[in-house]
Amino acid sequence: MHGVSSPVHLDPDTVRGRQFNRIAMAAVRPGAHGPVRRPVTRRLRAIGLLGLFALLAACARAPVLPPETERLPERVELVGVPFYPQEDYQGGPAALASMLNQRGLDTSPGLLKDQVLSSGGKGESRQEAMVAAARRHGMLVQPLAPRLESVLSEVAAGNPVLVLQNLSRGWWSDWRFAVVVGYDRRERQLILRSGTTRRLTTDFAAFDRGWAKGGRWAVLTLSANRLPATAQTRP
Repeated sequence: MHGVSSPVHLDPDTVRGRQFNRIAMAAVRPGAHGPVRRPVTRRLRAIGLLGLFALLAACARAPVLPPETERLPERVELVGVPFYPQEDYQGGPAALASMLNQRGLDTSPGLLKDQVLSSGGKGESRQEAMVAAARRHGMLVQPLAPRLESVLSEVAAGNPVLVLQNLSRGWWSDWRFAVVVGYDRRERQLILRSGTTRRLTTDFAAFDRGWAKGGRWAVLTLSANRLPATAQTRP
């Protein structure tokens, strides 16, 4: 009869082949059998790369010590340096009292407060007041080169180091005078008399960040018969 198409007969192998193709296409089609999951190895690789970048960034920020520091003792702590907890706006007097009493002078943050705060400023404006107060007590003030190895060398020689840090986070300045009394080269840490903490440990990188914001200001207070290990005489 005209207009009636004859049925198409497919052999079994052709039918099975077409069914297989449909199943295969559905298996690879996104969303065909639920959400497509990325391989776990790709995620682990990304996490590993992030960790590596963080480690490299931390190492880049840490100060690099010259080979000469290998001759210094691996660990030093001047346990005899006195500690005076800081009260409000008296971080400078407390740190200076530690320095002067370590040299045998009998003074306290309360006695030094008026001398140190006489400038009326905070942070950097107090540096010269600290120097002047130490000189009024007969001390020689010796500045250090603005390098971490200079601090380590002086501590190794038995000299605590007075430093100024800015521990700010963001726009708010947080000026702190502290006294470096020890270090550990293997652990890359410093030991400070700071704030209300008698024995504050901080890693080299964290210390250097705050110290750099403070202009890497560091001085010794010495009696006339004691020589610094590395410092230059302050003009």
